[in-house]
Amino acid sequence: MSRVERRRVALAALGSSLATACLFTGIGVVSAQNSALTLEALNARLHKLESRPANRVRAPFVVVDAKDQPIVTVDSAGNTHFLRMGTLGSGAAIQLERSAQRATVVTQVGNSDTQARLGVQDGRGPRLEVYTKENSTIVGNGANNRHGVFLRDGGGGPGKPPAKSLGEFAVNVGESGGILRLYDKDAKAVLSAGSNPAEGGRGQIGLSAPGKSMGVLMYAGATGGGELRVLDEAGTGVIELSGSLRQILLNNRAGKPAAVMRLSQGGTGTGGNFTASDAAGNNVVSAGALPGSGGALCVIHPKKGNKCFP
Repeated sequence: MSRVERRRVALAALGSSLATACLFTGIGVVSAQNSALTLEALNARLHKLESRPANRVRAPFVVVDAKDQPIVTVDSAGNTHFLRMGTLGSGAAIQLERSAQRATVVTQVGNSDTQARLGVQDGRGPRLEVYTKENSTIVGNGANNRHGVFLRDGGGGPGKPPAKSLGEFAVNVGESGGILRLYDKDAKAVLSAGSNPAEGGRGQIGLSAPGKSMGVLMYAGATGGGELRVLDEAGTGVIELSGSLRQILLNNRAGKPAAVMRLSQGGTGTGGNFTASDAAGNNVVSAGALPGSGGALCVIHPKKGNKCFP
């Protein structure tokens, strides 16, 4: 006799016993027709259960241990399905999440302040997020279409201020070259390094005061060597040092050359030269070494003409 047949025989015997008990105890009279209907309903339910494919369980359900504590929970929230071991927010827990657009693994100890998330999302790609109470680290696509490593403070989440950036090493998606940025505690950029498209892709390091425009720029020269620019609060270059040109340039507030020190003979000689300019950038004084030996001083005046010594 099969397992199903044994269950049906047991159900029939149970139904007969219930009918007999009701007749003798005065609870009521169970007719043969009502008994048959009850058995038919039970048999139909049993048939439905037995007809399901083997090893299939319909969610939601919870697997508990001997102390009735959850071990595994399978459930859904909207269009997201998840399998969780443990309880989020209480001890250690692992949760697998899946929807039509993303798949994520979440590991957590205690509350959400200590959590790690690894997943992939349609349109954003893979992403690793590591959170602690003090800071967080994100690897993957971040804000402004940048891909890389992003460091933030402990902000973000329910009841917390927005997360502030502390640093990033990233590349703009669709562009070449990496970017390194460091921020102060208020998310104000203080250091930036990388390839500058505005300077022909040359490597550049920039320093700035928190919340201010760039104050110092260091980068590779267009033809080699190094260059240093010191800028004013408006972003205008004030002092420019060039290794390849071997010169120091001082600009006025309008960005025009005010004074320059470089090699003599237009930068091709072996001696030194100093040139001062007026507000329009026109040379008015020049002093330097002559070819061979000796030196000269020339004063240029628009009305009195040029005077040179010797």
